[in-house]
Amino acid sequence: MKSICKSLLLAMFVGVVSMLPMSKAFGQSLPEPAVVISIAKFNEQMKDVNYLLTASGFAQMKFMAGAMIKGYTKGLDSKENAGVLLYLTEDSDVPEFLGFVPVEDLDEMLDVISGFAEVEEGDEFTTVITDDGNEMMIKERDGIAFFSNKIEMFDELPENPVKLLGDLPDKFNLSAKIFAQRIPKKMRDQVMDLIRQSSEDTFDSLDDDIQAEFQKKNLEMQLKQMERLFEDSDSMIFGMSADEEGKTISMDIDFTALPGSGLAERMNLNKPGDKSGFTGFLMEGAAFTLNAMTRIHPEDAQQYSTMMADMKKAGLQELDNEADMTEEELARVTKLVDELVEVMDETLKEGLLDTGAVLMLKEGDINFAAGAHIADPRKLEGTIKDLIAIAEEQMGDEIEVNLNSGSHKNVTLHEIVLQVPDQEEEMRDALGDQITLIVGIGTKQAYLAGGSNPVDVLKKAIDGENATEDLMQYNLNIAPILRFAASMEGDPNVEAMADALETAGNDRMQMTSNLIENGIRMRFEMQDGILGLIKVGIDAFQGGAFPDEDF
Repeated sequence: MKSICKSLLLAMFVGVVSMLPMSKAFGQSLPEPAVVISIAKFNEQMKDVNYLLTASGFAQMKFMAGAMIKGYTKGLDSKENAGVLLYLTEDSDVPEFLGFVPVEDLDEMLDVISGFAEVEEGDEFTTVITDDGNEMMIKERDGIAFFSNKIEMFDELPENPVKLLGDLPDKFNLSAKIFAQRIPKKMRDQVMDLIRQSSEDTFDSLDDDIQAEFQKKNLEMQLKQMERLFEDSDSMIFGMSADEEGKTISMDIDFTALPGSGLAERMNLNKPGDKSGFTGFLMEGAAFTLNAMTRIHPEDAQQYSTMMADMKKAGLQELDNEADMTEEELARVTKLVDELVEVMDETLKEGLLDTGAVLMLKEGDINFAAGAHIADPRKLEGTIKDLIAIAEEQMGDEIEVNLNSGSHKNVTLHEIVLQVPDQEEEMRDALGDQITLIVGIGTKQAYLAGGSNPVDVLKKAIDGENATEDLMQYNLNIAPILRFAASMEGDPNVEAMADALETAGNDRMQMTSNLIENGIRMRFEMQDGILGLIKVGIDAFQGGAFPDEDF
């Protein structure tokens, strides 16, 4: 724990120096910071540390942790925010930094630092010298200790440095905001040149065949997208936070494009109020759910179409070279591939990607379902029927097909039953001796479901409608996954983890994306019940070394 406390303080003061090499003298007039790092009030941070210890099953360690950390933060004003400002200029290849920490007693804080670094006090600055010889100057003004490795950084200290953090400390425990256009163009060009050179090296290593040609075109498309990203980006925020009330730990990434840019135009294709047609896949009790909707710019749709055509050409050539097929069989497969690519191409031209998926896991029972917006589902249905006909010819008694086996809300259902081979013991244990597939064709939708009884899951997804403003939502619930794994493997440790998560009831990992002005916000969120697995795992290997009661 002492090493952790020491690391926290080093990260605030000395650690910045060791990560940033010494550089040329900085100009007298500072530009605006290219990166703003925010550290929220220390007393709020300690509340969250205590919350995380409790959620992890180690509440008894709160007193010990608090006492040790307090010893390393003497003199700190725990009720104010801290931060680091990074500056970039054309005449320097490395960033300069200016950090600031609120203090109640700088001398007391310097006494702590003197325990692991040399401290030299002067008339205007205090110099901290690390074991590896790096130096950092500290200067206090109005209860704020500014620190930097360049004395020139103190020439024009910001009047209110906390104001430069904006609302970051109110939202996050720790966060950073990158202003893309404040990064000198020279630096951005250098990075882009490195990416181009890496791509060219990849080009040179590829074989001279149609698949290599496809890979080259794919890389070229990615390069164009990367160039647009470098040119049109405005800002990016990374932030981490713990929410005791919401019982979650999360990381946010906000990305915005320059207003009026081509990238912003693409970001703004999605509008508030746009609603997916597949929110019914967001079911309670599922192991996994997904719902995603986005609109595609016509230029991007054309690029994807070109890439699909190249992929088709490469795939068919590989099939012709490697597969043992007659000319007639190859012609049938080529026709099917042409039809599938045509359906996807028409869907891309409509400019809408909309999809959903769900996986249900119970002991001895697996079912999944997925659905997507399709421009011409009936054309797809004809292709699928041709594919089924080929499967029937090849598989004989191993497949049973029931076309038009039912319907649900204007969705025509087709059933395919596949026999699981006897030698596939693990698959038979999980799925039984047969797998049922359901293909559903709607007016603008296509569905696929599979498992022991997938039709009920599919109908529930078609019927369901959940209120969500997310462009994308991905949910992974750990408890049903562990429970299913325990039923398959009989591992008591996995069983104990499943029991703990089901008792806690907070077992979800979630990723979402939402619209913001000229950009998008992505959030990665984990419910705190998952943290309890740490103690369950340790207890399993150490025989319950940590008591449940608090000190």
